[in-house]
Amino acid sequence: MNCPKCDAHQPDDAEECSSCGIIFARWRASVERPLPPAAFHDSAAGATTTIPIVPIIAVVLVVLVGLGWTMKRRSARATTSPGAALDAQLNEINNAGLKDRQRLEEESARARRAAYQKEASSLAASVVTFPEGLSSAQARSMIESCSAFQEQTTLTLPKTFSAHLYRFTLDRYPALFPAARDLLVEFQPPLPSIYTSGRSSPPNFAAHSETINVSLTSMGQLKMRTNDLGDEIEIVLGPRQVVSVDSSQSSVHTAGVAFKWSYGDDVADTFQPPESEQRGSANFAKHGRNWQITQVSMWKDARYTTVCSW
Repeated sequence: MNCPKCDAHQPDDAEECSSCGIIFARWRASVERPLPPAAFHDSAAGATTTIPIVPIIAVVLVVLVGLGWTMKRRSARATTSPGAALDAQLNEINNAGLKDRQRLEEESARARRAAYQKEASSLAASVVTFPEGLSSAQARSMIESCSAFQEQTTLTLPKTFSAHLYRFTLDRYPALFPAARDLLVEFQPPLPSIYTSGRSSPPNFAAHSETINVSLTSMGQLKMRTNDLGDEIEIVLGPRQVVSVDSSQSSVHTAGVAFKWSYGDDVADTFQPPESEQRGSANFAKHGRNWQITQVSMWKDARYTTVCSW
């Protein structure tokens, strides 16, 4: 064998090198000793490296704490600014007003439904047949002779309004919302779509006071008959029409019917009132051999009223 230190040739059973004096047993023991478990030995470089875990964790914690503190400071500055406080106060006032308005609208709708159901129940209690000499077509023709079915029905839209008064503008011009929803009019500058496509009573803008211009779209010009009234746009829906006579109650000399009406214009579907407000009733009396209409009642201007009597 050769000496591992000086490479001199030695007998196989030699215990030490005759040339450099190294003891082979001690050399073998030093070579076979294992490395410490917490160290990494690079056999190529002949060096041992220890990974510093604790400093790395400390640096990560410092970075996370710094980011959290920065975000908290920015949030505090945003919520304590005068403009943000004013916006929050205005939004709170608007939301409270919106809830009150929705409550009143729901109460009004319940009252209208109750009145209609009462009227419908009184008609349904009798036999649903027309008396001799009075047909459904004759009843319809006589109902449409009422002035409420002869006059042209019109609606108006504003040409301009303030964005922060949008909800109050809808109260004055209820046709504005359905016209914008069905793309018959457009706003310049545009309003967010949430206020023109989803709710009939959007809240006021808290900090948005610019003037909004209202103009007809190409579809609106094609589908609607309109007149220029200066500061307003008039929409002509034509006269009301009776679309069905639903039921009747009769005796020998009197009869009553319930009917449903609709606007006559093609664009009427956009501006139709709720179905419960498209109902009405009419009374008839027999004189000799002929039937004559005596009274027509229906929803008009948000209330159920007598519109014609003879």
